[in-house]
Amino acid sequence: MAYRRIPSEFNVGYGRGVPCHLYVLFSESLARAIQVEPLFRPFHITGGAEVKCLQYADDVTCVVSDLASFRALTGTLSTFQRATGARLNPTKTKGLLGKWRSKQLPFAASWVDDAIKINGIWFGYGSPESLTWNEKVHLVEARLKDFGDRYISLLGKVTVINRFVYPLLWYPGTVLAAPEGVLVRPERAVFRFLWSGKTELVRRKVVYQVPRQGGLGLVHFPSKLRFLLTKCVFSAVDSQMPFAYFVRYWGGLSYRWFFPTLFSNSVPHSWRPTKAYCQMRETLRIMSTVGDVLQSSAGDQYQAILDDLVGQVLPTAMRQGRKCGV
Repeated sequence: MAYRRIPSEFNVGYGRGVPCHLYVLFSESLARAIQVEPLFRPFHITGGAEVKCLQYADDVTCVVSDLASFRALTGTLSTFQRATGARLNPTKTKGLLGKWRSKQLPFAASWVDDAIKINGIWFGYGSPESLTWNEKVHLVEARLKDFGDRYISLLGKVTVINRFVYPLLWYPGTVLAAPEGVLVRPERAVFRFLWSGKTELVRRKVVYQVPRQGGLGLVHFPSKLRFLLTKCVFSAVDSQMPFAYFVRYWGGLSYRWFFPTLFSNSVPHSWRPTKAYCQMRETLRIMSTVGDVLQSSAGDQYQAILDDLVGQVLPTAMRQGRKCGV
């Protein structure tokens, strides 16, 4: 409970201390009100999970599966507005239309019928993964251009790339598999920046090695992206979060060799895994060549197994990046 008055009659800039209080009083309260609303029917995920809303910091994402739930959500927001004085801003509230295209919905929001961005990732119809990655690649090229006019030593450029450029790719890499050929652009841009647009004086394979092995310590980002995406499989082993049910469903029988108890005929599964899950399957096969440790049935050891396998399989430059938290 809040024991002192928190002034909210002025506009609050992003990054200030007051938004932490606003999160507790507004965003969390709104999410809990939606969760306990009986007329708001949850979205059922294959396997048993139910979802009404998702939260990331002060962003609340609602999943609505029928028109009755739209009306219940509108009523909840109206009650929340009367209780707190907070109004929903339609220009900042985005909605993705599914089966209700070309229909008038009882909800004030900016509706789109193709794609919507949620926490930096595009979702929707067509090729949202290509849209997301092309956007991130453009950011990488723009950031390299910002640093390109400065005089930086060769090792300094490696530090810039590992600490300020590559992190733009880590978050989408945990969610989406990069489409074929998309990663060629950032790799070209990185080495163009590294050698100032001139002839590359050292083989790229050597550049990726750690300094004690004669390299420059540049992180091999395609490999790291592959393993970052695969980590969700290990996280889903003992988790009851909604994402775990998606992993078990889309992984299907293709993950059966690695996790026999989780991916079997006794649970619903897909016969056609998406591209991301196919890539994760190939990564698991690479990791399994190290040994049979993936056959361990102790769920609490999976994280340690992953760290051990990554340490043996990934390039040495990438292992250095993991230790530095990049």
